[in-house]
Amino acid sequence: MSLLGERIKGAILRVGESFTISMTTYWAVFRPPFGNQVFTYLDTAEVNAAVRPILFGYVAYDNGLSAGVTITLDGRDYTVFKVVAIKVRDEISHKILVLA
Repeated sequence: MSLLGERIKGAILRVGESFTISMTTYWAVFRPPFGNQVFTYLDTAEVNAAVRPILFGYVAYDNGLSAGVTITLDGRDYTVFKVVAIKVRDEISHKILVLA
């Protein structure tokens, strides 16, 4: 447990939105990728096959979601394509869910 991870988790809880999967509530900050940023995490074939809009969901370091899970946002179903752990000084500070 890192201090930075806890601070980011607190910020996500303050400004993020909640969603429920299998009776468990999670919190995330969602946004579309900027420019070609999506190609950092997905290849061209995955992007072409993806449901639009593609979203990034920023979640806390201890979030247990994995690839393949379906999330419903604003009446639309998204699949978690990838979960990317972002590390600072060898500790996970937060995770990015790539949703499409």
